[in-house]
Amino acid sequence: MISGNAGLVAGALAGSRLPLSRGRTRLISLGGVIGGFAGLGTALIAEVDDDQSAIAFPLLGSIAGLVAGSVLTRGEDVEDDPYEVGASGLAGAALVNWTGGALSLSTPLPAPAWDLAARAQGESGLTWKIPLLNVRF
Repeated sequence: MISGNAGLVAGALAGSRLPLSRGRTRLISLGGVIGGFAGLGTALIAEVDDDQSAIAFPLLGSIAGLVAGSVLTRGEDVEDDPYEVGASGLAGAALVNWTGGALSLSTPLPAPAWDLAARAQGESGLTWKIPLLNVRF
């Protein structure tokens, strides 16, 4: 528990001093997930019987994937990331985004919206919208 809290504090301090773009952060995280699955596969192939070893393989694979992801994406940061959240707070919030001629995919973010037709009928009218396409010219 102490090492987890120390990791959170160290991550918060390092995160405020190391500028990373959203894209590079996602690639590093993807490297960690792939490394974890590789470690899990190695543990299954090796047929480990010890519980500590069964946990150690995916853990070490995940750490190796995070390190490899950070090393392999070094220099990939973009100075002006057009997909960062802007003044509206919804830049890059759709599934498909097209900004300045560049196409990107991201996780659609649900947002509350008012349904005026439902409100006219006396219902609450609060709905959730999930944007699928965001185009900016």
